[in-house]
Amino acid sequence: MILSVDQLKKNIESTLDLELDFKSMLETSDLINDIEKVHVTGSYQFLTSEHLLFNLHVETTLTLSCAITLKPVKYQVSFDFEEEVSKTEQTEYQIQGDQIDLSEMVWGALVPEVPIAVVSEDAPEGLFDKEKEVNPAFSSLKDLLKK
Repeated sequence: MILSVDQLKKNIESTLDLELDFKSMLETSDLINDIEKVHVTGSYQFLTSEHLLFNLHVETTLTLSCAITLKPVKYQVSFDFEEEVSKTEQTEYQIQGDQIDLSEMVWGALVPEVPIAVVSEDAPEGLFDKEKEVNPAFSSLKDLLKK
């Protein structure tokens, strides 16, 4: 979603409440199988006429693959982030002409929130929960530490 700096200046409340669709971004992601609409709320303030600070809250549901069974797992994501945007290269995201790409900014904050692995509730237990067995040759050493 592209935001116009002029429109943001006209918004007296300086708040955002919108939904973004990232289905097209799934082609570039190996971890995310599906993503519901992303609900973005928050506020922004102009630090200067060409420098903004966004305080945003993001909520969505991702569909990821279970690390054990590969079955789809729904994963709720909810987080806050703060991002500065300006016309200079001092910020990660820049104002291009009169426009700010909010989608790029939100996607950049969302990707690090995706866990590397999830396990579904119906995955078989005990596959990876085995405790390491103590070598019997060293079992007498644990008694030395207790003294």
